[in-house]
Amino acid sequence: MEELTTTNNHFQNVSPKVGGTWFLACKVEDVPTNGGVCVKYNDQQIALFHFTRRGEWYATQN
Repeated sequence: MEELTTTNNHFQNVSPKVGGTWFLACKVEDVPTNGGVCVKYNDQQIALFHFTRRGEWYATQN
């Protein structure tokens, strides 16, 4: 089984200036504290996570 630290090397963070078109997915209040939501945009499913303990947001496409 591959270690998580090794797996993380396959991904990279992008700045808002890099990633194409941005759209309003939901309000900050819609995302549970230290939890996530699924947003559907056209035919794409996107999971949004807000880790308030760390002050970090993550998104991933299903």
